[in-house]
Amino acid sequence: MNGRQFLAGLLAVLAVVLGLVGGVARYLDQRVVQPDAFAQSALAALDRAAVRGAVADEIAARVVERVPVELVPRAQVRRVADRVVATRAFRRTFRERALEANRVLFSSDDDAATATLSLGDLTPAFDAIDPRLAPLLGDGAEQRLLTLRTDTLGVGTARLGEAAGTLGTVGPLLAALALIAALLLSPRRLAVVRIAAVGSVIAGALLLAGLSVGRSFAVDRAESSAGITVAQARDAVGAAWDVFMDDLRPWALAAIAVGFVLTALTLLPAAFGRRERI
Repeated sequence: MNGRQFLAGLLAVLAVVLGLVGGVARYLDQRVVQPDAFAQSALAALDRAAVRGAVADEIAARVVERVPVELVPRAQVRRVADRVVATRAFRRTFRERALEANRVLFSSDDDAATATLSLGDLTPAFDAIDPRLAPLLGDGAEQRLLTLRTDTLGVGTARLGEAAGTLGTVGPLLAALALIAALLLSPRRLAVVRIAAVGSVIAGALLLAGLSVGRSFAVDRAESSAGITVAQARDAVGAAWDVFMDDLRPWALAAIAVGFVLTALTLLPAAFGRRERI
């Protein structure tokens, strides 16, 4: 292998790396960092049974702490909580808190900033279902249902948001330039295509592994609360992760499939060449 071919191979590998990093960053920027997309995904997560059930259980537990059992039986409180979560008023409040959570995660410079959904935020939703309960809840400001901190992920999410925006724009462009440069430089362009194809398979596999590891990491950080067990919390976090991140899975599978097809195509000329010599 001469120097030009070696350099072309390195550029092909670099193109794959930049494509992987840039593609994931672009997805995160458009689907997670952007406020409206984040809020829409949060509502989609609320439609998952595990998330909706955990939220309803937490609401019911907090209501029970404030409402005498003589006035409202516990079983009825849980049924009311289910209905509250389904109201437009609750979904509107939930979306507002999702936008606040997005700001806390990706726009706040305060390392201790929090976004909170409290029982008091749900007064309009309770009014729509059972007006008797709303006055009994008081302001409910101290009864926190969901709390998100800037250090929830253990990393600087604001910096991650900035990096996603930059890499999502620059990464794919640099990947294309690196691949073009590799093809122009290489005396054996088929070999460059083969390297990129094999790299695509590896990149897709790494992305699938990263999604699995990331989900496990998020689920392991889930904690119990007044109304839900650790198992419920983990199921809810896992369901939310799937909503936010699972659209990357088809792209990973597509990268693997395309890589295999291109690899096979680049091997065909050599196979036919050997047959002709025989």
